[in-house]
Amino acid sequence: MGMVSKSTNGLTTLTNSATGIRVSLPSDIEEGDVISYSVFKDESPVAEDYKVEISSTATFSDEESKETSQAGTQGEPAKVPGLFTSVIPRVAGKTVTSVKREPTSAIDQRRPEGPTVIVTVKDPKGNIVTSGSVPVKPEGHYSESSTFEFPQETADKTPVRITGPFDKPVGMTTVMVDKIPASIVAKSPRGVVVVPPPGLTFGAHEWEVKEGAKSATKVIRHSFPVHDSVGLPRQPAQEAKARPTTSADIDSNCSEEINAYRDEMRGRVDTGWKAPKPPRKGEFVTKLKYELMRTGGISNIQIVQSSGLPSQDESAVNRVNEMAGYFKPIPSCYQSKSLIIDHTFMVIYR
Repeated sequence: MGMVSKSTNGLTTLTNSATGIRVSLPSDIEEGDVISYSVFKDESPVAEDYKVEISSTATFSDEESKETSQAGTQGEPAKVPGLFTSVIPRVAGKTVTSVKREPTSAIDQRRPEGPTVIVTVKDPKGNIVTSGSVPVKPEGHYSESSTFEFPQETADKTPVRITGPFDKPVGMTTVMVDKIPASIVAKSPRGVVVVPPPGLTFGAHEWEVKEGAKSATKVIRHSFPVHDSVGLPRQPAQEAKARPTTSADIDSNCSEEINAYRDEMRGRVDTGWKAPKPPRKGEFVTKLKYELMRTGGISNIQIVQSSGLPSQDESAVNRVNEMAGYFKPIPSCYQSKSLIIDHTFMVIYR
């Protein structure tokens, strides 16, 4: 079920020809990033009931004494067809990069050197349909820009990367070409990758990017393709009609912000979790549900699914309790006094 990885035009694309699944992620991934990415099956966006998990490899090996803690999150549908949003676990510099394992799958055989995360796609029934690994850099590895930067030239059917301060949920990001929406393929805090609208003619076109209240425009020359098409379906060309912001827009934007916030907070909890070594080999999953108060406190921690290992379940609960008072404030658009967070802790012993 392994995937073949290819990086070009600001994208890292994982493809499994047997299942028809393709995952396109930003190529500038750093640990701790909140990213958005595309998942397609047979050239169409997957349904929202598909699940995507991005995690470090929680491995305990009998061959070495080194042990690694699991960090991982489940991607949330990003309210845009085919797009999911996840927080990247903090894996760089940990012993996961030096643990030796026998190649138990095509994923291990194709694993790139250096820190990586595992991308796992599950169908609506929870079955793993494919998985693969992508490289991750330490936080601060890539330079950041306070202004939006466009390419000098674009080509039909070829991904276009725009760099800049993309710190908002993907639902608050728009890219227009001559007032026609371009399809967002992937996004990191430092850039967004889009596919130009179909039917652009040879010559100059006006591009506009908006990220929350920030915006920028540039006239860019469009030419014939110079790279292979990414093969992503695109939104049909249509005239953009200006309309006032509605309460539905605000609710949608808040939902995007809350989903991104949940992912980031899960990542913070995962980063410092010291998973106890299991007494036997296998995969052990603890699922918790807890209530984050606007004051920063934690309450009503529930074990929704036990791993079967009391030490692991207790360790997960303790880790959440340790974080009380260390969470970022709940986004102001969210009016309730508390926020429910579902959290999965996983350990693998091979």
